[in-house]
Amino acid sequence: RLCGLHYPADRMEIIVVDDGSTDGTGDLVEAAGKDDPRIRLLRIPTDRSGRGKSAALNSALKITRFEALAVYDADNRPEPDSLARLCRALVRDGRLAAVTGLFRVYNKNRNLLTRFIHLESLAFQGIIQAGRWFFLRVAFLPGTNYVIRRDVLESVGRWDEAALAEDSELTFRIYQAGRLVKFVPTAVSWEQEPETLRVWVRQR
Repeated sequence: RLCGLHYPADRMEIIVVDDGSTDGTGDLVEAAGKDDPRIRLLRIPTDRSGRGKSAALNSALKITRFEALAVYDADNRPEPDSLARLCRALVRDGRLAAVTGLFRVYNKNRNLLTRFIHLESLAFQGIIQAGRWFFLRVAFLPGTNYVIRRDVLESVGRWDEAALAEDSELTFRIYQAGRLVKFVPTAVSWEQEPETLRVWVRQR
């Protein structure tokens, strides 16, 4: 899905962080990279793996080449125009440190639980996230489907590897630095949600 994004190929690199996976992810990514030079694999050494998402993102940050960074979780399926919509919104307003899109549930019709999760996510984003931005110019990074300026990220100290919720924690530091995060609901990415109560409880 990332390779299918409508974005100039010479202005995009895709860094996949393999943080200690044991399912062959790294080998599949390396094979895909032979056909598409935009794809780069970053394997976290075993002795440093499993330290959390913030550590994985900070490792990737060290090898990035561009001034804007997009973050997508491994289960995300962004719409082809999602990245372009986010980047356009970011460059239009110099006050913005980051922009975040809308996430939807691609397995929403699996069962009653996934339907409720889908409704919950749409209600949160459509009422709380959109309302905070409209009335207060406040929006929170959700952890996926967002683009952030590299210089701002580095100036506020990168991702905090001790934070329980790195996205919310980073949002606070961005606002403390006098910058904004904008909600862009037209930039859509689809994600997988838990299909059983046991997995849902562990996630939450």
